[in-house]
Amino acid sequence: MKKQIVTLSLMLAITLTACGNANDNTAAIPEGMALDIEELTTGIETVADEDSVIDVNNSDEEENGNLTREQALAAVKNYCYSVQPNIEKLDKSDKYDVYFEVESYSDDEIVVLFTANTGEEVRFYVDPVSGDANITAFIPGVSTQEEPSDEIIHLKKYLDGPVELTGSVSLDGMWATASMVPDENGDVHPEWYVEFEGYAINYGHMEGDKFVVDHSDDVQCQMSDSDGNLFVQAENADGIQYTYRISEDDKDVLEYYETWNEDEYADTYSGSASLSRQK
Repeated sequence: MKKQIVTLSLMLAITLTACGNANDNTAAIPEGMALDIEELTTGIETVADEDSVIDVNNSDEEENGNLTREQALAAVKNYCYSVQPNIEKLDKSDKYDVYFEVESYSDDEIVVLFTANTGEEVRFYVDPVSGDANITAFIPGVSTQEEPSDEIIHLKKYLDGPVELTGSVSLDGMWATASMVPDENGDVHPEWYVEFEGYAINYGHMEGDKFVVDHSDDVQCQMSDSDGNLFVQAENADGIQYTYRISEDDKDVLEYYETWNEDEYADTYSGSASLSRQK
């Protein structure tokens, strides 16, 4: 897993912005999350997910079996949703300005453009016959040209909907701190219940079955790969920078480190502030 950006060809900022060097606390790190280009382009065994499907009208498919513009657009969306499920939430939310479009097309090539809310542009150059696509990344004001990936995405397997990537990690659901506190009745419960929502980490408490947010911290960066490794860097209102990292021993545990610098993890780990997923 690459934990820092060397070149744009190694890191594809899709919807969410690049993290910068995880070992440089002085680096200007914009809000958002980054995806490793290897995660997007490595051949991974997949399982179809029937719960979230972008419908493709089969009658639009050309008689020769080539992909149409509509199919290419749908397949790109499904691919992005598969790699980072949060993209689907942002795409369907009114809070974030992200969009997909067919930028150009011909008999030989369809170009699908994905534009993030931060302005990053990711282009998929699709061969209508094979369904294979090359990807480039471009950041206006930063990049001088489109930076290509060396890998090829096989979009036809995404026509029926998003697929579940083996080893992928989701932050969905409710989490809770290991630290416990008593309430006014003497009952003991987690000090904080936690939900991850877009660019925010919400900390709160439960009132019956209802989660009530007490405060939120800003997510500055998220990195993940197909092996299930995941890091979330955040900052609270007091400027304290911290990292959640999926435990190597338990994918339902997020280890807490009060630093963004991996070299300092051993000295800043807090078991009480670490999170466990609530079943």
